[in-house]
Amino acid sequence: MKLIYSTFLFLACSASIANAAEIALGLGAIARPSSGGALLRIEGRTPIPDEWLTAISDNLHGYWQANGNAWHNDDGSHFAVGAGVGAQYSVNERWKIEFAWGGVVLNDRNITTEHDLGSDFNFETSIGVQYHWQDHHSLRLNVYHWSNAGLAEQNPGCEIIIAAYQFKF
Repeated sequence: MKLIYSTFLFLACSASIANAAEIALGLGAIARPSSGGALLRIEGRTPIPDEWLTAISDNLHGYWQANGNAWHNDDGSHFAVGAGVGAQYSVNERWKIEFAWGGVVLNDRNITTEHDLGSDFNFETSIGVQYHWQDHHSLRLNVYHWSNAGLAEQNPGCEIIIAAYQFKF
């Protein structure tokens, strides 16, 4: 059953990334617990209609996102796919602050030999900053938190830090 859900989510995320208005490629690491290896992330984003959020603030914009994550450590190779929704607040023309939330499915809930997330499905929350230096180019720094939110008996969670380059089509 896990293979069916993972395959479906992987295909949905792949289609979303392929049709995204923005693509980000990131490199980072699992910060807590330390995994001893690099984590690669690809993320596709598609804007949410502005009228959904402009009632709150003209500087607030939303997006749907799909992502794929891969890392390797002493345990072997791991991957996770996810999807969610986020919002960006434009501080000025160059800087944005962003928040996002969604879910991820992991191929193995043991992200290191000593760290079991308790569940193959986890929620993902993130906060980050983004700097635009040209119309279609930006750099991001995000901190992500994966947790099963108590759906499983064990819920240690983990934090991931990623720096990414983002291109807007």
